[in-house]
This record gives sequence, C-alpha cells and structure tokens, in this order.
Amino acid sequence: MQNNKWKKMLVFALVLTMLVPSGSIVASSTDEEVDTTATGDTEGTENEDGEDEEDGTEDALPPKKTDEQALEFCQNVAENDKYILYYDSGEREKPEEDEEDTEEGAEDSEKKKEEPEDIAVARFGLYVKETGKVWWSNPVNAFADDTIIDPIKGRTMRETQRYQVASNITITYADLRQEKRTTKTLYSADDATEKWKEINGGIEVTYTFRSPGITIPVQYTLEDDGLRVSVDTTKIKEKNTSQENGKVITSVSLTPQFGASSATDLDGNAIDGYMIVPDGSGAVINYNNGKSDYNTYSQKLYGRDYTAVPLNAPKVTEQAYMPVVATVSGDSGLVCIAEEGNANATVIAEVSGQNNQAFNSCAFDFELRSSDTYYMSGDSGNKLVVYEKGSIETPTIAVKYTPISDSEGVNYADVAEVFRNYLKAGGLEASVSENQYNFYLDLYGGVMKQQSILGLPFDLKTSMTSFEEAKEILEKFESNGVSDMVVAYNDWTNKLIKENISTTFKPSGTLGGNGDFKDLQSYMNGINAELYPTMDNLTMNSSTWGYWTLTNTAIRVSNAYSRQSSYSIAFGVEDKGVSPALLTPNAYGKVFDEIVESFTDKGQSSVSFGNYSTALVSDFLKKDKSVRYKSMNTIIDGYEQATNGGLDKILCDGANDYVIKYASHITDVPLYSSGYNLTDYDIPFYQMVVHGYVPYSSESINKTSDVQEAYLLSIAYGAGLHYDMIYEKASEVADTDYNDLYYAYYGAWVDVASEQNAVAKSVLAPVSNMTISNFERSGRVLTTTYSADGKSDVVVVVDLDKATVTVDGVAVDLGNTIMTGGMA
Repeated sequence: MQNNKWKKMLVFALVLTMLVPSGSIVASSTDEEVDTTATGDTEGTENEDGEDEEDGTEDALPPKKTDEQALEFCQNVAENDKYILYYDSGEREKPEEDEEDTEEGAEDSEKKKEEPEDIAVARFGLYVKETGKVWWSNPVNAFADDTIIDPIKGRTMRETQRYQVASNITITYADLRQEKRTTKTLYSADDATEKWKEINGGIEVTYTFRSPGITIPVQYTLEDDGLRVSVDTTKIKEKNTSQENGKVITSVSLTPQFGASSATDLDGNAIDGYMIVPDGSGAVINYNNGKSDYNTYSQKLYGRDYTAVPLNAPKVTEQAYMPVVATVSGDSGLVCIAEEGNANATVIAEVSGQNNQAFNSCAFDFELRSSDTYYMSGDSGNKLVVYEKGSIETPTIAVKYTPISDSEGVNYADVAEVFRNYLKAGGLEASVSENQYNFYLDLYGGVMKQQSILGLPFDLKTSMTSFEEAKEILEKFESNGVSDMVVAYNDWTNKLIKENISTTFKPSGTLGGNGDFKDLQSYMNGINAELYPTMDNLTMNSSTWGYWTLTNTAIRVSNAYSRQSSYSIAFGVEDKGVSPALLTPNAYGKVFDEIVESFTDKGQSSVSFGNYSTALVSDFLKKDKSVRYKSMNTIIDGYEQATNGGLDKILCDGANDYVIKYASHITDVPLYSSGYNLTDYDIPFYQMVVHGYVPYSSESINKTSDVQEAYLLSIAYGAGLHYDMIYEKASEVADTDYNDLYYAYYGAWVDVASEQNAVAKSVLAPVSNMTISNFERSGRVLTTTYSADGKSDVVVVVDLDKATVTVDGVAVDLGNTIMTGGMA
C-alpha cells in the first residue's frame, strides 16, 4: 500500500510538471542567471542543442500604452525651466474589491481576465517642456511590443528579453571560484530589488542584485542641460570579494535602454531614425536596418588597453575618440555623453531584431575591474582568466542625457554641437584664424638597420631623412607654392631611433646634429612653417638611465610584464623574440617634467607627445596601481603642465577628447569608421565637432589604399591634407622597422601633393573659422554646409564617383590632382 501511495504521488508530480508552461519556468527563475561570456554579445537563451528554450507558443500581450497613459503612473520628482523628471516606481496598488459581487461585476471581472495586465517595472521619464517629448529610461511597451523577432515562427520577444529591455541598470559580475571563472550578466527588472529616496534635484535608487549580493546606489539628477545618471563607486557594496570564492562586479551599464525605439509606432508604422556612434570619423546605424544576424556593435572608448597583450593580432579598427552616442528620430534626438568613467567605457548599440529583442538602442557599458588571460605552461588550450584585485579604482561613472530638437529635423551637426558645447564647458576655445589653411607633413628621421662591418652584422643608427634633407624636401614644396606647412619630425634623437625613452632635447648626430637642426628651424621660421619634434615614449626596447625595464614596465592583471608583441602578417600569431616593454603610466609625470624642462631650456616652444594623445595604459602593480582612469588624468596633468610651462604649441597625432583643448593642431583625424557590419555609413562627426576650433588634418593620404578618395574626402570633411615622407627610396627601408613606410619616398609625392594642396586650400581656407552646420550623404555625394555669425552659408558638394567638387554651385577646377602618386 505504501509503495502504491508513493507511485501515485510521483505520477501526479510528473503530470503537474508537464502542465506548467516552459515560459513560466524561465520567467520565475531568479537565482539561476543567464550565463554570458565576456564577449559583450548576448545572443539569447538557448539549450545545449542550440534550440530556443521556448516552444514558440506565447501568451496574449497586454495593450500598448501611450506616453500620456504611462505618465499617469509617474510622480514629479524634479523640475527646472526646461525639463520635468518623472518616476514610476513600478509599485501598483491592488483595487479594493466589494464584498458583494453583482452579476454585472462578475462579467467585468471576466473581461479583465481576458485582457492581460501589463507588468509594472520602474522607469524614468524625462519630459521636455518645449516640445512635449518624453524620453523614457526603458520602453513603456517593453511587455506589449508585438514586433516579430522570428519571421519563420512568427514569434515576438520572449519574456526573458522583455525583462532585459525593461531594466534601468545592468551589471556583469565574475564568479571567482577556480572551477567557474566566468562572468554573468544580470538585469535590474529581473534580479534586483529597488529602494528610492529623494535627493537634491532628483532621486537616488538603490539596486540590490539578489544572486551575487551586490548593491549599487544610482543618482538621477536633473540639470540645466538634461539628466545626469551617476554612481559613486565607493558606495557599491559587494558581499564577497574573496579571490578564492567571491563574486565581484566587473562592469555596469546605466540606463542601457534610455531613448530606445521600437521598430514601429503605436499604429504599426515603421519608425525612421538613426544612431550615431563615435567610431573613427563617426558612423551611423539606421533603425531597423535588417542586420539582426550580426553581432552587437561594441567598441571600447580610446582604444584597447595596451597593458593586456593579446595572444593573436588584435583586429585593425579605427579608434573611438569621443565619449558620445546619440539616437535621433525626426525632429527629436537624445545625446548621451559619458562624462565620468569614460576611460573604461565601451559603446554598445543594437537594432531591432538583434539578440531576440525588438528595440533600437545605444548606450555605454563601464568596466569597473579589468581581466586578463594567461596560458599555463604556454599551452593555448589551458586558459586561465584572472580579474583585477582590490577595490574599484574609478571613483565615479556618469552619463549625461541631453534632448535636442529641430522642427526641420535633427541632423548630425546638431548632435556634434552638443558635444562641442561640452568640450567648451571644459575649456575648449576657438584657435583657428580666418582664411587659415595648413599643409601637414610627417617626416621620419632615423632607424636601426643591420649593416656589415668586417663581415660581422651590426644594428646601426641609419638616416632615412637627415635634417639637411628635410630642409631640401620643404624647399621643393615652397617652390611649388605650398605655404603654412606643419611638420612633425619623428625619430630625431638617438634614443628615439633606438626606440627607447627619450626626454632630452638633443638632435641625433646621425641626422646632422644640433647645427643642422638649428639651420632647419631657422629656415622654417623664415617661411612661416611650424616644426614639432615628436617625443613618443610609449614603449622602450631596453633600459636607459632613469627608465629601467625591470622597474618601469607596466604590469598586467596576471602579474606578468606587459611586452608589446609584434605579430605575423600571414598568421596573426606572436613573433618570437623579446618585445618592447610598455612604459608604466606611473612614469609619465617624470617624462613630462623632463621634456618640459629640457625643451624650454633650449628655447623650444613646440612639441608632439606622440601616442600619449590617443593611447591609454594601465599598470596593475600591487603597491602603485594605475588604471586607465588614473592614467588619463596623469596625461591631462602633463599636457596642462606643458602648456603652462612654455610648451604652448602642441601637435596631437590623433586626439582623444580630453586633450583636444591643448592641441594647436590635430593630425591623422580618420576619414573612415571601422566599417563594422552593423553600421550603415560613415559621417565626419569628429570633424563636425572640432572644425572652426582646432586646425586638423586628414590621415596620411599617401598611406591610404585609395589616394583619390582620401583626397576628396579630406575636402568634403574640411581637413588639411597630410602626407608621410622620407628622403630615401623604398628599397632602403627594407628589413627595418620602417618597412611600412615603403610608400613614403618624397620624390614620388611632392608634385601631386602640391597640386592637391592648392585645390584644397582654395576650397577650405575661406571656411576655416566657420563651423559645420549640416552634413548630408546621398550615396557617394557628400554635402557639407559651413556657417558663422555674420556670414553667408557656404555649401561644398563632393561627388566621390564623378570626382567633382562644387562650392555654392560653382565647379572647382581640380586640374591634374585626380591621380595617384607612387613609390620608387
């Protein structure tokens, strides 16, 4: 009898389990999270066979809400002259029921049961008084959206994805148990409890994520130019940070769905719009662009951290120089700026249909702890992931959301203006003169080259462009009518030629010594040309006095020295041999001190700090850690010191936003984006921000694969022309570190560069101190509009296919400039 009883109970349990919908099981799971790798791509929940966990059947969706209906659940928590901040806590009071239920009441009750209720979650609404537009921190119809995600199955979003897009904060944490060593991503709407309180100008919401026991207080503060969302990281609480079995937060994304747009409006009409990402020159991702099969757009601001050395060659991409993204639809847009913590931020964007979700969105993800990978005993299959130890080093992360509007439609330049105003608030001032146009030249001095002495091979300093030869090159340009030249001279000291740390103003004797350098400077001063000696001190081949590879090399998270590997061109694997050591950012202060003192003692006022304007490095030395945030501020202090100390003319070879205000010139501004699959086309966003404020050049034209297109793009983007040159022919750089300068022989480029400069100057000099007020792209026809107070607009149209340029409708004679140079 007892056995029969247990059998009946077992059968009953199995039947009950079969009756429970699989979607209910997923939705009710709070302790078991979706395991995602550290790639940043969330591809949805799948079972071991790669099939969707749900069987395609769906419950009926609740009715969609209008903004007005959503506001009924909100309360006004802050207000100023421009905006109102509304907050819906997600808490709902249950209606009181009458003790006596009439027949009519019973019928109403049945009707309500037939219509599914919306799931209430917390959200913010930023109301713009001027336009009546409400920007929501997550979609008000996250649980009602009926966009078809899977056309074959006719399926909409799963409930799991709906909770994800309805979240105001997302975190990733690392499980440090040796048998785990994985990261997991959690969403506030699904895993966190929320408590809120009023603060000055807004509210503070404390999110407690149940699974790892992590608590994060987030402040939402209304300001004159929008909403600021911020976290004081010292107030983040972690339950267990033990390196043996702890769970530590590694990244956080604040309001990742702010301003997210569905594929269609409430009437089912497709929504037109786009997102701007700061990839290279800038790139646009159109809403609903049908690229749902591609990976999420993910790009780290300011480039990769050079301290972590990849096993294989990193992807060749453009850099994201500016911490800004935007989403725009019609006459309204939302500009998002990572104001703090940007040194550790990654730009994220996705379109409707990607990752099994229905919305178009862009945001920032902030890394709070770095990680590294090393391989036991050199075995690439025995990988171990380690995470940064200790407290979170970045003190604050913050994003500013600024709404913009234009009755004629928001354009790219409107977004650029918001970011330019942000830079102006930080100290950027216009430094471009009327009718100013510069021609930019990078000259390369010396390199180590193996030569035979008495039959024995020796690596010797070898001149590729001596100071006298540099003067000869410039004289040829001058005779061709080129003026206002800006010249960066690379590898001009003995230590730089040897690729070691160089902080002293001491021209190399191999290139002609101090006398020839002075003659070059004197000549250039006479023709109003500017010379910028480059002091590039990112890495060192060997120890020199004051900079030792043993004590001044940056340390990786894995506690190994950071050696900057070179990679096989054919296979992308590390080359054998000892690689250059990455200089610790803790030594940057000393580098700046010595350069400023040495240069000013020699009466020099101009300099380029090379890679310091674009590269960010960490050092995880236990007793003196320097994460990217600290390194960024060390560089800012160094540029400030140089400017105030007499080196008031600084050329930046590329420029992250935090050094733009110190730049007298910016070279190598990209003409393209990285061309990620998700993006639709490139725009000159970087150029729109800085034009009229800082003179800038294109990337090196003779280095590009298409010289004609680079030349025309430079005109379209308002950039001075830029060339790389050496005096020696291509055969002389073979088997040296100048191998990649095979294209730079000056004799092949002087004449064509001079002719191209004359044309570009005729177009761009008249608009030098004007801002770009509009940019349009129709296929490969680019239209740039320049504006300034008291002046008429100037419209430049460049047709890349027809190779034509017009200014205000008048064709520009391009002469013989539509041609390529060559090498010899």
